Amino acid sequence: MKSNIVEKSKERYLEYERRHQEILDAAIKLFNTRGYVATTTAKIASDAGVTERTIYGHFQNKQDLFTECVYSIMGKLLDTWKNELEKNKDDDIGYLRSIAVSFVDFVVNNPDKSMFLVHLFSFRVVPEFDTLVTDFLKGMVESAENAIIGMKNKGVVKSDLPPRLLAGMFISQYFSMVFVNEFVGKEYLTPDTIIRMAKNLMKID
Repeated sequence: MKSNIVEKSKERYLEYERRHQEILDAAIKLFNTRGYVATTTAKIASDAGVTERTIYGHFQNKQDLFTECVYSIMGKLLDTWKNELEKNKDDDIGYLRSIAVSFVDFVVNNPDKSMFLVHLFSFRVVPEFDTLVTDFLKGMVESAENAIIGMKNKGVVKSDLPPRLLAGMFISQYFSMVFVNEFVGKEYLTPDTIIRMAKNLMKID
């Protein structure tokens, strides 16, 4: 009897999580195409295949749902980035390559989520998101800058541009990747291509 209760509780939890993700996915697509203001919870419910009442069983309101979209996407990108970085702790070139791999993987496999981040600043709905995204990107620039400084000290990077500028241009390739994926073709979007572009930028042999 006890095992049946546990199994049913587990099933209900998994069903809740599945619905939760379906609502998030539908919301992300609609926020991308319609923007925040024009997207209604009724339309999100319709696209997710649930009732509007179900949405309010998962989220307090539209802003709460939008907030969850932001954190779920940022968390996924951060996890992808960290996993790649773990593989290249002591290799400066590998470190930059790991960033490129994580960006390419995220953009190619999560087109809606990657475009959502591009749109995020234009939404300007919740001010703290500006700080969240800004701090995240500044952290990535600083990490890349440290790697570039290390390579410059070793004579690997021959560009006379400031390391911070090089780092910023390298990290900003994320937005270029989204553009390429949307309008040029994902066949051009590979880690090797991004690294080759970075090497040209930094004058790495």
